Amino acid sequence: MPSMLCSCSSRSPRSCSLPAPAISGTPPPIAVRAPYTTFYARRAVFEAKRDELLRLVRGLYRTQKWLHAASPDALADTVQPYFPAVPQPLLRAAVGRYRKLGIWGRNPILPRGGYERLAAGLVSGAFVPFSTPFETAVDNRFAEQSVRDDPPSL
Repeated sequence: MPSMLCSCSSRSPRSCSLPAPAISGTPPPIAVRAPYTTFYARRAVFEAKRDELLRLVRGLYRTQKWLHAASPDALADTVQPYFPAVPQPLLRAAVGRYRKLGIWGRNPILPRGGYERLAAGLVSGAFVPFSTPFETAVDNRFAEQSVRDDPPSL
């Protein structure tokens, strides 16, 4: 399974990519559910680019709705061009497994528990020396607004 990737510095926001189940084979026996996507931005960018970021989160939510409405076969057919070396039956099985495991969140709101798992993993993996409290690090306003607006699926 790929390792967690993280880039951190005092001048840039922290960004991380969490490992996902391998395309083939079975998932690990102990799986920590982390069905969320996060975007990182400095507060100044958050305030200066409010409209753009709200549209980004709204688009994410519309995509999440589509992910949960479309069949695994339709999803696999859609992403096949990005995985030309993966046989279609294997890709369909992988997408079906992701769906069954709940890999994809249903909305863009970052839950406290998810954030705390992410923070604990970053600290225990020595990617960051300490975690930041949820209230300081997470701003779900755009996600909550998108959910309230209830845009149509893609």
